[in-house]
Amino acid sequence: MSRPGLPINQLLPDGKLIVVCGRADDAEAWQALLGPARCLAIALDDAPSEVRPRTLRGASDHLAWQHRTVGGLDGSGWLAGPADAFDPDRTATLVLPDPLDPPEAGARRRFGVRQPAWRLFEDKTVVDTLWDAAGVPRAPSIVGDGTADLAMLGASVDQGTGVVCACQPRGAAPSAGGDGIWWWRDGPPPTTIPTAEPGTWRVRLMPLLEGIPVRLHGLTLATRVIPFPPMELVTLPRPEQGTFLCAGAVPMLGDTVDLVTETERIGVGLRRLGYRGGFSVDGILTRTGFSPPT
Repeated sequence: MSRPGLPINQLLPDGKLIVVCGRADDAEAWQALLGPARCLAIALDDAPSEVRPRTLRGASDHLAWQHRTVGGLDGSGWLAGPADAFDPDRTATLVLPDPLDPPEAGARRRFGVRQPAWRLFEDKTVVDTLWDAAGVPRAPSIVGDGTADLAMLGASVDQGTGVVCACQPRGAAPSAGGDGIWWWRDGPPPTTIPTAEPGTWRVRLMPLLEGIPVRLHGLTLATRVIPFPPMELVTLPRPEQGTFLCAGAVPMLGDTVDLVTETERIGVGLRRLGYRGGFSVDGILTRTGFSPPT
């Protein structure tokens, strides 16, 4: 989970740890890294069938359900059973890797908890401010109010390959998994984009970048940044809808030294701004390097 020589096991707090992950393979990796005597790693994918919702409207709803499930560590949900069996006196430290950032997670001490203000930067329409303040190069973009002028705004950022547009209702919870993102190459924007009155939605448009979708992620601590191995995102375009299907992430093949260096650079920039905890940045690996589109 980290490069050889970076002792993440020693950087985590002493004593028992409870790690809650979205995926079973992530939980297995944490369990193998920290050992069963010290760590209980639980996968939300392993939730009992009776507590799983029958339908979820995309990745954002899935993340919201995960947050509600983690909130059940207060004794009201199924996670409390295995957690209390492993840590009956509730002195273990809780680790919630990105993208998990629930507002409530029981009474256990949390490692790397984010400040509430940082949730603002999960809004894809305002994240440019974060990149600029952290010194992270990015593609040019335009942010507008409402969806009436998308064709005109898109033409102004199109570099010949197309346009990507993120639409975020004001005051809405953070989106995930490509929800709220549309794209087009030629002609008008997709008709699947909701019609929104000015003042109700914010939109961000940027060039459609050609390359490999990549996730850079790690931990920003008080004294150092721990980069995790970069992942390739399996992102499939849906031309008939003008959307993307985010189908998961897989380990990248080949030399990833430059991407690990970029992960560290992003983490250092976040640390200078006072950020602590897990982070992940989904972007595109182009011919000229990594660019964070969202």
